[in-house]
Amino acid sequence: MPRLVACLALLTLAAWGPGCAHKPPELRDAFLVYRQQVVQTVERQWRLRHLPAPGLRTSIDFEIASDGGVHDVRMGESSGDPAFDAAALEAVRAVEATGLEPPPAELARFFQRFRMEFHGDRRSAP
Repeated sequence: MPRLVACLALLTLAAWGPGCAHKPPELRDAFLVYRQQVVQTVERQWRLRHLPAPGLRTSIDFEIASDGGVHDVRMGESSGDPAFDAAALEAVRAVEATGLEPPPAELARFFQRFRMEFHGDRRSAP
C-alpha cells in the first residue's frame, strides 16, 4: 500500500538540539502524538487514482498555525509523476479546508513548518 511519512520528527527533534533526549518525556510524547494525528488526518484524504510506480516519492510543505489552521500548502519535491503529486497536494489541501486540531501550546512553534512525504509502493493496489 502506498505510504505516507511525516519527516517533521527528524527536523524538529534536531531543532531541539543535542539536549532533545533531556526534554520531559511528556513533551516528547505530546509531540509524537500530535505529529501522528496530522499524518493520519492527511492520510484519510489521500486518494490515488492509479497504481504508482515503485520508488515514487513526493513531499508537500505547509504551515500549521497555533489554532490548527493549515496554510501555505505547496510542493516541496516532485516525484516526476504529475498525478501522484496532484493526489498528495489534494490530500493536504483537503485538510487545509477543514483545519486540524490545534497543536499543544508548548509545541506550536515546532509545527509551524511541516513537510510530509508521500511514497508510492507497488505491493498493493491504491
